[in-house]
Amino acid sequence: MVAIGQMATGIAHEIGNPLASLSSVAQYLGRKLNTHEEKEHILVIRHHVNRISSILKRMLSLSRPATVEYKWTDINELIDSTLSLVRFDRRMRSITIKNIASPDLPMVWLNPQHFEQVLLNIFINALDAMNAKHGEQEDILEITRDFKDEMVEIRVSDTGIGMSPQVCRRAFESFFTTKEIGKGTGLGLFISYNLVAELDGTIVLESEPGSGATVIIRIPTRPKKDLIGGDDGQRNFADSTKATKEGNG
Repeated sequence: MVAIGQMATGIAHEIGNPLASLSSVAQYLGRKLNTHEEKEHILVIRHHVNRISSILKRMLSLSRPATVEYKWTDINELIDSTLSLVRFDRRMRSITIKNIASPDLPMVWLNPQHFEQVLLNIFINALDAMNAKHGEQEDILEITRDFKDEMVEIRVSDTGIGMSPQVCRRAFESFFTTKEIGKGTGLGLFISYNLVAELDGTIVLESEPGSGATVIIRIPTRPKKDLIGGDDGQRNFADSTKATKEGNG
């Protein structure tokens, strides 16, 4: 992770300048465009610009402890909002989404931006795997969630090309990718693995060649003590817990 932090320091400036220009153009167009649909497209662009900036900051922080804001989060809502980020993706043209919510799912103490990044990385990998297939059949991206053993479990399954056991074992390594040069960095699942590990959770991959893949994320509903630590963290945890109980009551 230190090596990634050093690499990110070198490329942040090169990416940051055009990113700032893109953000300025998006803001300008947002003021000039009139229809609701056009403005909605600009909002998607601005969201992704902010996400790229957030990813850069996250890469820079991989070599040192990060200060992040955690709060009680509705996983159903977070999955829904993350799916909305890929709805305009051209790779979605022949894919059906089965997003199966769980109304009784408990709230989870996490950083929503970080976990959105985890989900987005997994969704994009699934889209790539399904678009790598040849044929006319419709593909399915299925997201389910469950609660058992004090853990929230999220399963993301696709009907893509699948992976061999050897690839599955290396999928969470940094810079490991089976995609063509220029189409993948090999950092998406690596970053996702580390973000889930910060929550004391687990993320595993199940797949066979030609049979799609399933990513299983399990997150404890009882937060680790060091995710609450410090006076500010304790106050934030207490205030957020009180607000959540009042909202549910």
